[in-house]
Amino acid sequence: MLLDYYCTDRAVVTLKDEESIQFVNTTTTTKADIINVGFRCYGITAVHDRIYVGGANGIIKTIDTNGTILKTIQLRVGAIYFISYDDDQKQFFVRGHNKLQCIKLDGTLAYSKDVPDTAGVTRDKQGNIYYGGINNSNIQRISPDGENCKEMLKKRQWYKSTLWNVF
Repeated sequence: MLLDYYCTDRAVVTLKDEESIQFVNTTTTTKADIINVGFRCYGITAVHDRIYVGGANGIIKTIDTNGTILKTIQLRVGAIYFISYDDDQKQFFVRGHNKLQCIKLDGTLAYSKDVPDTAGVTRDKQGNIYYGGINNSNIQRISPDGENCKEMLKKRQWYKSTLWNVF
């Protein structure tokens, strides 16, 4: 189950086995509506009044805060395990099996990077993408345009394997 906040008192989580997402009231800590998205969903992100869900078979669905599915994008990748939306550039960052890709809103590929054994992926406020490896414990940074990639921390600087990064 993955979680993302889309306003101050509501969050949305993935329910992969139910092929659904669920809204949660974070003030009262109560579950709210469940929306069937029709596929196993793994990655989720929320921006303004839109929720983006990625999952099995390279599917991304755009959903409004009422639960209406607005758009479906079919990518030529396997499952999407992580998704982030860059509102400034109007593009998605998705991680599938050993790939990190930047996808435009119409589904076209902006760039793709091989990222074997990646455990955690996150973005900072400048749009840089960071990812950490399972077996090598390194943290890499990729610029929003995909042109620059830099190793931030090496195994000898890091104690254990990197699972998640937060900025």
